[in-house]
Amino acid sequence: MIRVAILIENSTIEAWIFEALKRVKALEFVEIIGIIDYPYTSKVKPFLYQKLRALDNRLFAQKDDAEEKREISKLFETTIKKQKLTAQDIASTNAEVVIHTGDMPLPKQILATPKYGVWRHHFGSLERYNSCEGGAFWESINSEDETEVSLLRLTNGLGSGDVLYRSYALTQKISPKKNIHYLKWLAMPFLARALKALHKEGEKYLTTAKRIAQKPKCQLPSNTQTLMLSTKYIYKFTKRLILKKRYDEEWFCMFSTNPKNRYDFSEFQKIISPQGILWADPFVVERENGGYYLFVEEMSYKENIGHISVLDMDKNGEIEKVTKIIDTGSHLSYPNVFFEDGEWWMIPESGASRKISLYKAVNFPYEWKLEKHLMEGVKSADTTLLKKEGKWWMFVNIDESQKTLLYNELYLFSSDDFRSSEWKPHPLNPIVSDVKYSRPAGKIYEENGKLIRPSQYSAVRYGYALVLNEIVTLNQSEYKERVIEIKKPTWDPKIGGLHTYNRAGDMTVIDAWGLRKK
Repeated sequence: MIRVAILIENSTIEAWIFEALKRVKALEFVEIIGIIDYPYTSKVKPFLYQKLRALDNRLFAQKDDAEEKREISKLFETTIKKQKLTAQDIASTNAEVVIHTGDMPLPKQILATPKYGVWRHHFGSLERYNSCEGGAFWESINSEDETEVSLLRLTNGLGSGDVLYRSYALTQKISPKKNIHYLKWLAMPFLARALKALHKEGEKYLTTAKRIAQKPKCQLPSNTQTLMLSTKYIYKFTKRLILKKRYDEEWFCMFSTNPKNRYDFSEFQKIISPQGILWADPFVVERENGGYYLFVEEMSYKENIGHISVLDMDKNGEIEKVTKIIDTGSHLSYPNVFFEDGEWWMIPESGASRKISLYKAVNFPYEWKLEKHLMEGVKSADTTLLKKEGKWWMFVNIDESQKTLLYNELYLFSSDDFRSSEWKPHPLNPIVSDVKYSRPAGKIYEENGKLIRPSQYSAVRYGYALVLNEIVTLNQSEYKERVIEIKKPTWDPKIGGLHTYNRAGDMTVIDAWGLRKK
């Protein structure tokens, strides 16, 4: 058993940490031996900074707000109240891990008392915004591409120590409130994950953690600085309103039939969709009699609910006809189609229904029926299967909290049968926790003896670029991959991103996006 004590600063805690502690409490190898409630009042924040944050909170109020207050008594029956916290108080609990949920700086004597240390979350870059009270405020207000969130074993101050767990998320540049909301729900599972690793590996887990040295503390902006930052905030907000009023994002597919130019996207041709219709997430199948079937997410910009369609294309890429094939009434995309056991199958993304569903062709490629649900009750995106040495592997992005974004974490499961509803989770899940590399971007394929996993680079914005990752190690206990190349949308100034890559026969397909006037 791992003995855990929890430090709180009052009887209410934020919703995300409430749910995090709820998961810790449920771990069978964890014993919660003390809830220590000690008073701490942080210094008064600059007046204009408080006003700016209050305005931001009103403009971008969030559903299932991560910062909503909950009573700790609904989770734990008793707490130990202390007017002043000492190392003796911690030692008396006999705790091996202390979870610090507040903002009070702790002296080194307290930090050194528990066997496995004092653990605390940190929001924002450890290297640049160390110990910053503003937690992810600066990344948002400065429009940085990504924001870091970490779980630390503290060694000196609130932002110095060993990194037990770390992830990177797409910065919500329009609003600090949105940024911290999504980050906190992303961080919710970190405590349980770290405790599971500690239980499995013992102190070895702590010795492999990366040490972050104490850096100069980040200060909240003064009133004068906040005036300047408010101008930046209003500019971004106004610019967003103008862009939304004047432009729509337009996703479209592109293709090449030259197998020598599979990565030279400047040579690709645009596939023109009907007015007001989006085509994206292309998957291509070579026809037996020549030409291709192109499976796409099709969506009316007006209705904003996707379904799956197939485009009949000749060998030169000319469209012969378009057929709607799967429409469930809830959003569908990413039509991952594959051939196995003499049949055609498809797993479209159906994250809106909280299911991963398998479809079977009854009249390929135009008629499909639901075969079964592989997983239910999971918020997922872009399920991608790989068959390797007789075993099936499922790569899929999952939002474990079901309250944050689906760009951040890649999960891996295995099964002997792709039709199974019993997929075994990989012990390293999530195998990638980084918005720059996690989300699948097409079929996994072999090239020059390497197994390549395309993924989305979404640190600048969702669907910004394509990453080619080589899968180096894949088995029941290990997973390793390395980045080979990042393909950014630099070949055309009118194109702002791409996020799917597939190929069959001589044809290679991608999708891309740009802005179009309304």
